Amino acid sequence: MFKALTAATLLLLSLSAGAAPDRRVTLTTGVLYAPVLSPGAYLLCHAVNVSDTPLTATIELLNAAGAPIASNVGAVAAPGEVISTSANTHIAGYCRFSFQGAASSVRASICNVQNNSNCVSTLEAR
Repeated sequence: MFKALTAATLLLLSLSAGAAPDRRVTLTTGVLYAPVLSPGAYLLCHAVNVSDTPLTATIELLNAAGAPIASNVGAVAAPGEVISTSANTHIAGYCRFSFQGAASSVRASICNVQNNSNCVSTLEAR
């Protein structure tokens, strides 16, 4: 009886481990101020898919009050690929990243870009 119960329990655990449903995850950065230090300054929200499956996400750049500035809705990233949105803005802003899956499948942040290429400050999304 004990062996049959143990075998049934192991079978149920193995089946349920593979059937864990994806859940909607939202990662948010802190607010970053983007002063004009040079021509070509902008705020950039970017995310890297560090999982082994494609990822569909919505990326939003919002001002400090929560109003949208820019977005990339339904962006698809293959494993290892980067997706982003940006805006030429010189105000305080933050990024919000929403997707199905585990929070550990994405590395995301906001960056204050100067001179059209140099990230001078950044904040991680959590």
